[in-house]
Amino acid sequence: NQEKDFQQFGKDVCSRVVTLEDSRKALVGSLK
Repeated sequence: NQEKDFQQFGKDVCSRVVTLEDSRKALVGSLK
């Protein structure tokens, strides 16, 4: 099912972005 695959892909990208954002905030926080 292509639509289901697409939704799964969207969730993967979303969680990846959240992880990147978290690590970026941690990095910025450690620099201050």
